[in-house]
Amino acid sequence: MFAAFLKILLLQAVIISVIIFFLKKSLQRQLVESAIYKLETLNPQALVVDMTEGTVIFYKTLSVSDKLRIQNALSKKTGRTVNINPLQDKTIKGGIIIKVGGLAIDHSLASRLKESGLAR
Repeated sequence: MFAAFLKILLLQAVIISVIIFFLKKSLQRQLVESAIYKLETLNPQALVVDMTEGTVIFYKTLSVSDKLRIQNALSKKTGRTVNINPLQDKTIKGGIIIKVGGLAIDHSLASRLKESGLAR
């Protein structure tokens, strides 16, 4: 009987771990997509026209397609080719931060938790 109880607990732990894994993946994707969408719909006057470099701070990985979408959106807004400098930073806990000139689009999990009062 005790062995059956342990098997049930182990199965529950595995199921919970799998659910958490997929929730984290989904949240990461949503944060990245919302940041890129905000950049794509940004008023071009918000950007410095003669800029040619931007920085993307990411938590885990920045896909090639996401990098290209960011570069294309910036190029369309400025009329110039914009190079993206990717930086990995584990302190943002998830999501992405896009910095271009004086503009920062912060869709990181750390900032979302601070805004909600759940973290300092």
